[in-house]
Amino acid sequence: MKRLKKLIAALSAIVVLAVVFAGFLAPMLGGAETTIEAFKPGEKPEGEKLDLVMPDASDTKAVIKFAADLYAIASEKYCTAENVAYQTSYTNSMMGVPVSGYRFNVRNQDKTHYTEYAYISGDTNDPTIKLLAGIMGAIAGDSTRFAEARYTDSSMDYTQSFKYVAPDQETQPTPTFDETGYPSFDIAWNEGVKGEMAKHDYGYRLTDHDLTEETILEASVTYNEEEGYYTLKLKLDLEKAPEKITLPNLKASSGMDNAAYTKLDQTIEIWDNGYPRYFLAEDTWKGMIESELVFSTTYYFDEYWTDIANYQYMSDYCKLMD
Repeated sequence: MKRLKKLIAALSAIVVLAVVFAGFLAPMLGGAETTIEAFKPGEKPEGEKLDLVMPDASDTKAVIKFAADLYAIASEKYCTAENVAYQTSYTNSMMGVPVSGYRFNVRNQDKTHYTEYAYISGDTNDPTIKLLAGIMGAIAGDSTRFAEARYTDSSMDYTQSFKYVAPDQETQPTPTFDETGYPSFDIAWNEGVKGEMAKHDYGYRLTDHDLTEETILEASVTYNEEEGYYTLKLKLDLEKAPEKITLPNLKASSGMDNAAYTKLDQTIEIWDNGYPRYFLAEDTWKGMIESELVFSTTYYFDEYWTDIANYQYMSDYCKLMD
């Protein structure tokens, strides 16, 4: 019984971190033809090609500096773009039980619209997974099986949230997909609850980890000349990179002072005009138990994906509500 109680306590703390993702991608396109396929690179945004010289691959310090500088440029380009969107698919694996989800964020000038859907995606025919999934849903449904719509603009000092938490596995937001790969959900929004969230200004960034010359341990850089984008593969310092934002959030949300990251591997694609294209974060952390976080994000600057009308529920619920 004591062991079960400890397991439940651990799961309760950890599943909350589905929304704390160590590299919460903030606040992530290249052929000649435009595509509207969800989660896939679309058209390259307009912009002059950066005047960059690839570093010597054998010069470790030069490669790290190049990667850090290019990331800083992409972060500023993203954060100052007038119309931009990102789409994220993710999986958090805890005790062998995956929690999957999707995030959609559209910023039009000063207005930010955001939707997220999460569901326990493990094989519930397996008795052990079924038991653990039931425990996770019961004690932390608000971070494992939910739908949420958020809205904010420059006139607000907070972000409005409208959230539905599924009471059981049968009513959780399980997706169906259209021909573009876009997931759709049947949500009982009438059971949703409105709330407010604090705003944070962390500066120009694509992830809450700090990516600088001081926090990047290893880096490689390649350039796709045909499509016009760079690929950065980075290993981050497990203490310095998450020190300011993500590690404090991790410890606070888990209630574990000994929580620590054990892997921070990031793959970032950046157009040669400096705009972000794609971001894959593969992070793990360990406290009472170990959790693996995989977040895949694609950025869009085209007219289609920066129009909130092309996202389910966004026009209806990502707005100021009475």
